[in-house]
Amino acid sequence: MAICLLSSFIIVIFGLYDGNFGVDCNLRYSPSCEGVFRARSTCYTSMMWIFVFFAWELIDARLSFFHGAFRNTKKWALRLWRNPFLFWSVVVGFVSVFPTLYIPVINKRVFLHAGLDKEWGVVFAMTVLFFLGAEGWKWAKRVYLRKHGLMERKGAGASEEDIEKAAFERWYERRDVNKEGSESTRS
Repeated sequence: MAICLLSSFIIVIFGLYDGNFGVDCNLRYSPSCEGVFRARSTCYTSMMWIFVFFAWELIDARLSFFHGAFRNTKKWALRLWRNPFLFWSVVVGFVSVFPTLYIPVINKRVFLHAGLDKEWGVVFAMTVLFFLGAEGWKWAKRVYLRKHGLMERKGAGASEEDIEKAAFERWYERRDVNKEGSESTRS
């Protein structure tokens, strides 16, 4: 997430506006601040969309967000709708970006932003890059668990937490308490 957000700001300010940071851009708008305001808007929009989509990515620790989206769209949509509060939070978070970017008093006086134009390409690219990273991590996790035979435990009634613990327990630090009550660490 951090790489996507910092990259979006850097790409806009240095790629599209030649690194011009303007004068007093943290206090008020001036024409010299256009690049900074647009870079902030790009970073803000990327952040909002990545965060709301991350909430949906967290529905399942290993299963892809897109699992079933193309084969059984109705079942996929019902999985997203299973938590209506989360669903509407994501929708509101996604849509709330537009008023903050395009209502003149809110964007330039309150948030010190400017509306986006060609910067939308950067926003979409960073959102896609985030999805690729998150889905890549989940894919690598599934491969690791399959390779080590841990996926079969789920069929045997093991919980998600038990599977995670079995997979990564060698990296956990165990603490034992001896009879006097002091802690000792062993690995």
